[in-house]
Amino acid sequence: MSYYPIFLNLSYKKALVVGGGLVAQRKVETLLEHGASTSVVSQKLTVRLKELAEEKKIQYLGPEFSEEYLDDMFLVIAATDDQELNHRVSLCAQERGLLVNAVDQPEDCNFIVPSIVRRGDLQVAISTSGKSPALARKLRQELEVQFGEEYEKLLSLGSVPGPAPG
Repeated sequence: MSYYPIFLNLSYKKALVVGGGLVAQRKVETLLEHGASTSVVSQKLTVRLKELAEEKKIQYLGPEFSEEYLDDMFLVIAATDDQELNHRVSLCAQERGLLVNAVDQPEDCNFIVPSIVRRGDLQVAISTSGKSPALARKLRQELEVQFGEEYEKLLSLGSVPGPAPG
């Protein structure tokens, strides 16, 4: 399957993460970095997710997934270690026409999350269409060396030096 590359503006959009482990935590942190209003459903939460809930940076909805939690959501991520629950979340979200990603279950996704090199507002996304996350990670690591922190500074200057017009 071929995926259409896209960058989404998540400012003020509602996102639901089902799961409370380290993978879910990374997803939540990334959603928050991009301005999403994020809710979490999970039986257990990492220490960091508990802190985010106590600080009111995320909304903790409880231990059990309910279809009503999908009301008004824009994006859903199923990040549990229970493949059946991830599948159920995916089906419910897709029935409502929502964007959904089920971690490590590409057949239950209508979008995938690329590996990203980020230097301020510069973002380079790498995808293997879900076929080789290890290769995407390797390429990201190589690009992180190639695109150093100076690229963030260049972007803030407004123009990037290049070859003189011909």
